[in-house]
Amino acid sequence: MVISDNARTFKRAELELQQMRKVLNHVDVKNFYSAHSIKWNYISKRASWWGGFYERMVHSMKVVLRKTLGKSSLLSNY
Repeated sequence: MVISDNARTFKRAELELQQMRKVLNHVDVKNFYSAHSIKWNYISKRASWWGGFYERMVHSMKVVLRKTLGKSSLLSNY
């Protein structure tokens, strides 16, 4: 499940995912989409304060990653 606000970019991303699911004929892709049906939910229009719960989760995750990784980088050197 994807939860987002009502920004145009998120609505476009949902549309692109739906179109991709219809166009791609690869068996693995179809199996993935059928096994993990992606559902997009939007917070209520004109209720931006509803997004506070996932903003707080993002902040909490950033704090944990900063404490765990310190100054390390996740990028590999090629």
